[in-house]
Amino acid sequence: MIKTVKSSDKYKLISFIGNEYRDCPYLYANLIEYGLENPNMSMWTIEEKGATIAIVQKYFSCLHLFSKTDGWVSNELLSLINQEQPRTLFATKKSAEALLALLSDRYYLKIMNLYSLPSDTSPTLGNIPTEYLGRLKQAEIEDIDDIADFLMEDKEYKMNYDRNVLYNQLLERFSDNYSRYYLIKENARIIATISTKAEHPSFAVIGGVLVDDKYRGRSIGKSITYDLSKILQLEGKEMLCYISENNIASAVMFSQIGYNLIGETGKFTAL
Repeated sequence: MIKTVKSSDKYKLISFIGNEYRDCPYLYANLIEYGLENPNMSMWTIEEKGATIAIVQKYFSCLHLFSKTDGWVSNELLSLINQEQPRTLFATKKSAEALLALLSDRYYLKIMNLYSLPSDTSPTLGNIPTEYLGRLKQAEIEDIDDIADFLMEDKEYKMNYDRNVLYNQLLERFSDNYSRYYLIKENARIIATISTKAEHPSFAVIGGVLVDDKYRGRSIGKSITYDLSKILQLEGKEMLCYISENNIASAVMFSQIGYNLIGETGKFTAL
């Protein structure tokens, strides 16, 4: 049975996730940051014999699912997905594979590898050009519109987001100090971005690493990832990052900085 979550259930759900938050870092950080008070977020639990066996969360156009057990994928869940029509959907790899048979006509599945750099481990840089090292600047609210436009030039963002939804999500997270956006500009235009896509007191999810096509091949992506990792490491935060299993170049770059593969997550994107 699927039940709508009440505001009073917040800490019960936090306890349910416990130390397994790395299986659902976005869901967990969203829950900690917003509880059930955010109008752009909805949550449900899947119950069996009076006990919670799974959590479902929708934040803007993305649906997150978390469970510690099997057997919770059902027609009732499919009806909820049909009702909410998320643009993207995250679940553990095992759960995503169980969902695939129900969603393959409307979504395609990509496996995302989860990398971690512990808070007590310093990032490493290696021997790369230093032209762009240390040039990363934290964005101001006036930059959010340009950041949204820059990200929407990337085909992955175009598949996962409507431009207005992306802008509103970036703006909300910026205003709530839930995400930080960093950039490098040349001639008053953005040439590279990186961000904390979600932050918790003990960890941050890094993402949005994007370099203008004309500036690629100069180790800018590695420079900005190193710079942000150093900032977060000095704050005592574990760093997490999702990388598509097919994105070998990014996996190599993060590994060279010191990140280690710790898990796999399924990501569905609407066709």
